[in-house]
Amino acid sequence: MEETKELMFIQCPGLGHLVSAVETGRKILSRHQHLSVTYLLMDTIPNDKHLYNYTQLLHSAATSRLRFTNLHRAQPDYSEELKSKNPAILVTELIDSHKPLMREAVIEIINFKSSQVAGIIVDMFCLNMIDVANEFEIPSYVFFPSCVEFLAVMLQVQVIIDEFKQDITEYKDTDKELLIPGFFNQVPAKVLPSGMLDKHGTLDLDVATARRFRESKGIIINTFMELETNAIKSMLSDGKIPPVFSVGPVINLKQKPDEDEEIRRWLDNQPTSSVVFLCFGSWGSFKKEQVKEIVVALEHTGYSSWVKTKKYCQSFRI
Repeated sequence: MEETKELMFIQCPGLGHLVSAVETGRKILSRHQHLSVTYLLMDTIPNDKHLYNYTQLLHSAATSRLRFTNLHRAQPDYSEELKSKNPAILVTELIDSHKPLMREAVIEIINFKSSQVAGIIVDMFCLNMIDVANEFEIPSYVFFPSCVEFLAVMLQVQVIIDEFKQDITEYKDTDKELLIPGFFNQVPAKVLPSGMLDKHGTLDLDVATARRFRESKGIIINTFMELETNAIKSMLSDGKIPPVFSVGPVINLKQKPDEDEEIRRWLDNQPTSSVVFLCFGSWGSFKKEQVKEIVVALEHTGYSSWVKTKKYCQSFRI
């Protein structure tokens, strides 16, 4: 009889990341009976009731092969830091502060369970937890719930800076075009995420993140070959990038109806292939002016659109 082995997921407190990671774990368990999975969950973002409710559901659905462990720590007051720090950097610092708790949790699992830990899978926002895996000589993998093209952009920006010794922030507001592996066409530098073109933005964090991607034993991505064929093939042929595992589409179709039910009813009444869907993640938000520009651009395509952000503006509907 094959020995049972343990996989550990280290997850950031983001609903979109957590849902897809849990569904990935369930898919793994359905195909490999000799594995069990433990999720190490950090403190949820304050006042995020959807995330809190979902984590409560996870605990009620736990089994002998699928377990969830919450790591609690004192919640600092970030109200002043939010005024001066980029939110992405602040979230990274919040996650990194859990490293001692992660180390203790890994030790407890190793000592308590008789099964071998086969690997630690860290969320794309938890890459410094690779250090914890390295301490115990456990293989580390990255869970990347975004698309392969975005991963390609991050890796190429890191190459431009580290290998070509170029300052990518100088390309802001220029006509410079970048050759990014996996893309059919060259990409205008000025359309990169604004933080990558700002020395005081997220550039340093993005480059450090890409470097850590390369340290892992593999990158697990919620996509599939038919969706991103060229980009995936490009990744698989690049010997400088860890193996890429496309495990998608990973979705959760069992969630209860919520406040988005109205949107789904509207979608059901639209003609086939007539709607453009934009998703910016559970933390994604834009200023009101930017949302208006997105809506105008979509209107010019001739397609229907529904754009909604929670933080800065109300819904816009065409």
